[in-house]
Amino acid sequence: MLDAEALVPTLRETAHPLQRLQQLTGFLADFLSVHFHA
Repeated sequence: MLDAEALVPTLRETAHPLQRLQQLTGFLADFLSVHFHA
């Protein structure tokens, strides 16, 4: 069984790059929509 207190820092470390990837994906989507629909 996993210890919740041990799991929290792991989740934070995992969420950080995912959040950055999401921002990058959003940026790319905006960039592409501007260039292809302009």
